Amino acid sequence: MARRDSIGEVPPVPWRTVVGSGIAGEAKLDHLRLVSLGMRCWQDIEHYGLRIWFTDPDTGSILHLSRSWPRSEQENSPAATRRLFSFQAGALAGGQIVSQAAKRSADGELLLATRNRLSSVVPLSPDAWQMLSAPLRQPGIVALREYLRQRPPACIRPLNQVDNLFILPVAECISLGWDSSRPDAGCAGNQRRR
Repeated sequence: MARRDSIGEVPPVPWRTVVGSGIAGEAKLDHLRLVSLGMRCWQDIEHYGLRIWFTDPDTGSILHLSRSWPRSEQENSPAATRRLFSFQAGALAGGQIVSQAAKRSADGELLLATRNRLSSVVPLSPDAWQMLSAPLRQPGIVALREYLRQRPPACIRPLNQVDNLFILPVAECISLGWDSSRPDAGCAGNQRRR
């Protein structure tokens, strides 16, 4: 490994990591705090739903809660007002989860225990995202570009639904836009100077 590092060669990724061999179907997560990274709402002809992403500041792992419902229920129950594990989706999307009894599925789905008050949701603290580390939180565009250049190609990286989710510091948002031909919104902004 030292020789590879000295010549700048990226070490191979173990095949078990690539194919997911040995990953348990569900893993218990005891005594954890998860920070919300936001929520994405979606709809199609028959259903509407949401996905809320969370990260564990201690491990850097990213988990998600996903649900869908029949489109006929959307007018009376918008996605942000729906309840997931006895918590309102909007509160989950803008808060932190503190849990003593949660599970993670192999694909990163978060399952919360609701009995005996073992899980709770509290608002995001002002410095919640400051506690996150790389590669999720990058200090700027230059660092992100370098990280993306050096990481292994997608075909050999571990399967991850949020492989390209990053947090960058922004001083101000100059314009905000949405393009119906792309599935995301965009913000043109100035990076914070240090």
